[in-house]
Amino acid sequence: MRKTSSRESNGSTSALTALKKISTAKAIFISRGDDSGTNKKEIAQWKLAGITPSGTWYK
Repeated sequence: MRKTSSRESNGSTSALTALKKISTAKAIFISRGDDSGTNKKEIAQWKLAGITPSGTWYK
């Protein structure tokens, strides 16, 4: 039986892939930017993806 990582089991792998695609395409991403729990989770996901979002595409 194959072991799954915590990222695989909670769906984060898909989120990380999506964030990488957004960053590569420089597609507009609107962050909550309000220091809420949701915003903190978003920032953690960007960090896990190895991306520091910035520029005109990240608002």
